[in-house]
Amino acid sequence: MESLKVLETIYKGKRVLITGHTGFKGSWLSVVLDYLGAEIYGVSIDCKTNKGPYFACGMDKKLQNDIRLDIRNGKALKECIEEIKPDFIFHLAAQALVSNSYKYPSETIITNAIGTLNLLEAIKDFDKVLQVVLITSDKCYENIETFYGYKETDCLGGKDPYSASKACAEIIANSYIRSILNQKQNINVATARAGNVIGGGDWSKNRLIPDAVNHWQNNETLSIRNPQSTRPWQHVLEPLSGYLELGKFLSKNNFNSNELGGNSFNFGPKQIDTISVEDVITKFSSTWSNAKYKVCYNSEFEEAGLLNLSCDKATKILCWEPRLRIKDALQITSNWYQEQFQKKKMYDFTISQIEKFFDS
Repeated sequence: MESLKVLETIYKGKRVLITGHTGFKGSWLSVVLDYLGAEIYGVSIDCKTNKGPYFACGMDKKLQNDIRLDIRNGKALKECIEEIKPDFIFHLAAQALVSNSYKYPSETIITNAIGTLNLLEAIKDFDKVLQVVLITSDKCYENIETFYGYKETDCLGGKDPYSASKACAEIIANSYIRSILNQKQNINVATARAGNVIGGGDWSKNRLIPDAVNHWQNNETLSIRNPQSTRPWQHVLEPLSGYLELGKFLSKNNFNSNELGGNSFNFGPKQIDTISVEDVITKFSSTWSNAKYKVCYNSEFEEAGLLNLSCDKATKILCWEPRLRIKDALQITSNWYQEQFQKKKMYDFTISQIEKFFDS
C-alpha cells in the first residue's frame, strides 16, 4: 500500500467530487484528501449530525464547494458534475442503514440504485479524463451464511431492501462499464465493496459502536442484538485507503477488466478479525471505565448471521491489505470519541490518526 507522499502525487491539486461527503465515511475521506492537497467538492442532501467529522473537523470551511443536492435528481446531478469538471469522483451518497431500509424500502432502492444510475448517466458523455470509484457494500452478495469469504465473482443479491439496493447498484455499474462506457478511453469506473466500518465520528443510530458510545457517555447500559452474528469489522481508514489506491490504479489506465471478475474490489479485515458482535463489544468496553451491556434478542428486523469477505483481489492487483488488527481499530476509535468528549481540536487529532495509520 502506498504512503501518503505517493498518494499526494496523485491527488494534490486535483478536483475531487465526493458524493455523501457529510456522512461518516465521506467526511473522513474529505479530511484525508484535504491533507493530500486535493480540491474537494462535496454533494450531499443534508448533514444528519453536527458531531461527525464533517463539522468536528471543520470540513464545511475547507471545501471548494459544499453543495446540497439529492442524487435522485439526475438532471441536477448532471449539471453539477458538468460545472465542477472533476478529475475524480468518489460516490458514497446512499441510504446506508439496514434498519431504515425496512422502514423506507422504496427510498432506499431509489437512492442507492437509481442514484448510482443517475451518476453514471451524468458522466457517460463527459469529455475530460475522469476516474470514478462507486462505493457499494459487502452486503451486495447473496449471503448463504457460509464461512468462506465472498469473492468479487460470487452471486449478488439481498433479502433486505438495503442489500438488494446495493446489489442493484453493482449490476447497473457493471452493465455501464461493459457496454455504455466500454469505448470511453477517458472514463474509468470501478466499484468498491467494504465490510463493516468503525471509527471516530460515526453517530448513526442502530450501529453498534455509536450506540455503545451514546449509552456509555450517559452512563447507561447498552442492549446488543444478535450477539453471535459475525461481521468483517474494520477501521474507516482501511477501506478509504483502498478507495484511494483504486482511484490511483484507475488513473494509470492499466485496468484489465477481464481479470478476476472485472472492476469490483472487496476491502475488508484479515480473516481472523471477522468476529462476533459480542466479541467486538467486549473488546470495545475495555477502553471505557463505565461500560455496561446486556444481550437483547428482540430485534425489529432480520439481519445476516455470518458475513465474510475475501480481499485477495485487492491484495494482488492494488497491493492493498489491511493494516490494523481489530483491537487496535477499536482503541483508536475509542480515542477519537473520548477526545471529542473532552472538546479537543478534532481536525488536528484526526490528522494525527491518519498519519499514524499510513505510517504503520
